[in-house]
Amino acid sequence: MTVQRYCQLLPGAKYGKNDQKWFPNWIRRYATGKEKAENLPLTVDSVIAFCQSLLNSNTPAWQRLQAVRAVESYRDLVLNTDQPCLKDIKVKLGQLADQERVDGTGTGAPGVSDERKLIGLIDPNEPAIIQRMRRSLRVMRKSLETERAYIGWIMRFILACGDDDLELFGEKEIKAFLTRLAVEGDVSEGTQSQAKSALLFLYQKVLGRELEFLDVTKATKEGKLPVVLS
Repeated sequence: MTVQRYCQLLPGAKYGKNDQKWFPNWIRRYATGKEKAENLPLTVDSVIAFCQSLLNSNTPAWQRLQAVRAVESYRDLVLNTDQPCLKDIKVKLGQLADQERVDGTGTGAPGVSDERKLIGLIDPNEPAIIQRMRRSLRVMRKSLETERAYIGWIMRFILACGDDDLELFGEKEIKAFLTRLAVEGDVSEGTQSQAKSALLFLYQKVLGRELEFLDVTKATKEGKLPVVLS
């Protein structure tokens, strides 16, 4: 819920178009593993740990700086405080970004080509929610195989709902969709679980919504074993 509140407050804040576009993705990434808290824990140490995780995944300094600025905006908008002070972290990342630009190892400042490196090419003809889903998956460095599978399930969910404005739907529709897969679709438990994971990613990571417990009819069909193992 706290991420959803942040996404609601951000459009009214004085941030540039690029920040408005990317800040929610960084906050969702920062929120990974912290979703159960009423507000995201925010300390200098937690931000440094976040930066280290980004560095470990080869995220350039300018993107790490953007991520810290996003966390700072969450602090200002949701927590309504000026603490912790993140100035020193931003200054250091700015210096690293400048050095990367000089060395030719980083882009130095965000632009169209940099966004393509971050999210890949997105088909503008796809539904807006699918484009948002792809961006989030790529920012979080999910595999192409996972992206294809998740997008496939979201497209099927859109067809089931009859509308691509998925913010209009929630637990009721998700439960009905997953139950229908088990009862009518005759899918394996693993397949149903993958569909559920795709929907949870969409609602929690992309839309920033907390979902109630999903009590669905579980699939009982066993997955097919390769011939050599059967």
